[in-house]
Amino acid sequence: LLKLTDEELKTLSDFCDPFENQYKRFFDAIATRVADDDYNNKLEAVSLMTIHASKGLEFNTIFIPGCEDGIIPFNLYKNKTKAELAEEERLFYVGITRTRNNLILTHSKKRSIFARVLLQKRSSYLNRLEKKLVEYHSREAKKFETDKQLDLF
Repeated sequence: LLKLTDEELKTLSDFCDPFENQYKRFFDAIATRVADDDYNNKLEAVSLMTIHASKGLEFNTIFIPGCEDGIIPFNLYKNKTKAELAEEERLFYVGITRTRNNLILTHSKKRSIFARVLLQKRSSYLNRLEKKLVEYHSREAKKFETDKQLDLF
């Protein structure tokens, strides 16, 4: 059972009011919404969105995980044409230019996708960034004792 706060109920009511009993218009409006329709820069919260949805917006800090060949640019299932790869690179550029202060790009050497472990290479896009703009940090994988319950925090 979904429990909404009074503020959430008011927001939902305000959104629904113009549609009255016109359900098709309501569902069409929901289907065509984009992330920046709901973005509120006054909230102290993490916003998750696609790079497409970030066009025209700016944030103090941007995280782009998965900067690995196969993920950025995405080509796990088919080889892309030069035009498609150029579009992927343009979108990556859109993502990195959304930040005001901090940009954090991450990649993994190994990634588990659909029960398969893939050995990953850094995205070729990372190699094009100017070396003087990049700070490299690496993290060693932790080894855990298998007979001990892990702490959440």
